[in-house]
Amino acid sequence: MKLKTFILSGLLATMPAAALADSSTDSANWPLIRDSLFPGSPEIVESDDVVTLEAPTRALDAALVPIAVKVKERQDASNPIEKIYLIIDNNPSPIVGTFDMTSNIGIADLSTRVRINAYSPVRVIAQTQDGKLHMNSRFVKASGGCSAPSGADDILARQRMGR
Repeated sequence: MKLKTFILSGLLATMPAAALADSSTDSANWPLIRDSLFPGSPEIVESDDVVTLEAPTRALDAALVPIAVKVKERQDASNPIEKIYLIIDNNPSPIVGTFDMTSNIGIADLSTRVRINAYSPVRVIAQTQDGKLHMNSRFVKASGGCSAPSGADDILARQRMGR
């Protein structure tokens, strides 16, 4: 056992930091994304108490990565979800979607398939009626899903979206 521990610690010491942080949900883009969505730096609690994110560790097809968002309580509870944000940090357009919720929908679960450009943290943030933000994240290894270059004209891209 001591020999295995010694060998493992030796390997970890020689590995580059980028390889060790490969599965981290930290990214250089996250602070900018967070500050643009939630100005004033409100506290975002990371846990799976309110909302969970299901995503593969490694995507079979980066253009069609299955994502499932599960909300722990029904919408008719005392503190329902008002909005859900789905974010992929390293995509050219990191905000995949924002979903407004009502108390009439019962269960606020979502399921979709997304494109992922590069190895990236994927985040779901649920904003409850009391204004608190609850996040759950996963690191997804995928690349090549968004091979087209992002456009230079954001307004024109929004006008053409869906066509």
